[in-house]
Amino acid sequence: MKRRILFNKKLFTALRKLESEYHDLICMEDDETIHDLRVSIRRVTPLIDLYIKGSKNKNTRKKLKTTNKKLKSYFQALSQVRDSQVMIPHLIEMHPTSLAILKKMDMDYRSLHRQIIMQASTWELPALIDEVLLIILKDPFENLGIKSQVKTTLKTQRSLIKGLLSGQINTPEQLHRLRIGLKKYRYTLEMIESLDMSGKVDSKSLKLYQDKLGTFQDLTVLIAYLSEHAPHLPLIEDIFKKHNTLCDQLIQESNTWVKTLKL
Repeated sequence: MKRRILFNKKLFTALRKLESEYHDLICMEDDETIHDLRVSIRRVTPLIDLYIKGSKNKNTRKKLKTTNKKLKSYFQALSQVRDSQVMIPHLIEMHPTSLAILKKMDMDYRSLHRQIIMQASTWELPALIDEVLLIILKDPFENLGIKSQVKTTLKTQRSLIKGLLSGQINTPEQLHRLRIGLKKYRYTLEMIESLDMSGKVDSKSLKLYQDKLGTFQDLTVLIAYLSEHAPHLPLIEDIFKKHNTLCDQLIQESNTWVKTLKL
């Protein structure tokens, strides 16, 4: 009973935060609000996924699956702006004198920023949040196996991460899949803490690995952009070298992560 109450409370709080971040985006229209809304969506969707697995009401599950599908589409739209934004500081750090391409990147980012603000004003997000809140009130999480549901989710995520690491990662695509897997795993661990369930992991190392993989992904996005818009610039070769060096480092380091993360 206690965990059911805690879960409903966490989902309710996450939805209210999502609603607040959405209104901030529409009203303030700054860079941080885009990031904050993206993070809120990313934290809400796994909670709704768990609710779907636990609910005994077929109609509830159907509605929530539709809701999560829309939320994930909003997340993807916000991610395009985020990818455009994070390229700029990386390029400034490595080649601060590349003013022409930096100006173009900034213009492209501002254009995407305006587009996402216009799109967001038409999103059904407030109505989706109200619908989920109404579902919580009418159909509270009645499944007695919340603990088993979370454990199953953790087991699946650990299996995916361990499978990638045990298979000897050797490509950028595998590193990207590992980054996504670690991110979902961390959110589930955070859920365990909020549900008063025992679960011990080196969260500091987990966050460190995510950050390293995130930097690698940012460079991957930057290379793709420059290859399309400035393929003849000499700086691309330098970025490729940094990208490949980081890739090699991550591949070597990842061999020890299974033990560190206690998978």
